[in-house]
Amino acid sequence: HVHTGRSLSEDFATTAGYAALLAGALHYAGAREVDRLVLGLPVHNTQKYAAHLKERFAGTHNFGWGDIHVGSVLPLPQPLGTLIHYIQQRGKQYDPDNSYLVIDVGYFTTDWVVARGYTVDDTRSGGVPGGAARIYQQVASLITADRNQPDVGIERIDQAIRDAKPLVYFGEDLDMGPYLSEAMALTNQPVKEIQTRVGRTDDLRAIILTGGGAQLYAPAIRAAFPLNPI
Repeated sequence: HVHTGRSLSEDFATTAGYAALLAGALHYAGAREVDRLVLGLPVHNTQKYAAHLKERFAGTHNFGWGDIHVGSVLPLPQPLGTLIHYIQQRGKQYDPDNSYLVIDVGYFTTDWVVARGYTVDDTRSGGVPGGAARIYQQVASLITADRNQPDVGIERIDQAIRDAKPLVYFGEDLDMGPYLSEAMALTNQPVKEIQTRVGRTDDLRAIILTGGGAQLYAPAIRAAFPLNPI
């Protein structure tokens, strides 16, 4: 079993595993002096864990490779990182006077923010369980039910779908298409929750779709927001 660092734990940001991954990121970035460390959190628990991250990671640390000094920590809702990147890429094409909806389909959660400039509208933003992993788990269950064989690891299903290749299953090349098509029905409920929370969308300049599971959720999102450019 290969440990990928992915976690279903709600309090993952408080764990030793999170600290280890952050330490590795700082090490490989060659960071010794960090004026401000920006850390992303799921939208629904940004406020819950922001204070912990500020207290835990500001200051001087030694993770085994010498001292690293972090001046301050700024926890942000994860989809804001995409918005900032979008603003930088688009330059003058970006419209700061109107709102954008950023939908970030992660591995275990789907998060979204409605933001005008860098100001997030908390009343229209949120997060729900149900990212790419939910689809892969459903594909695994469908294969198990169809073949009456043990469950397939979702990491292998993920890889096969990303590579657009058959899944090697007990020596056989298994076409993922039919199983994936059926499993995609699970994207409808999270997208309905986004619709409900966001409300009217006539004020949105555009919807920005991002995250590792974006392609899986894109059909349901396009169907839910047919009049908005994505």
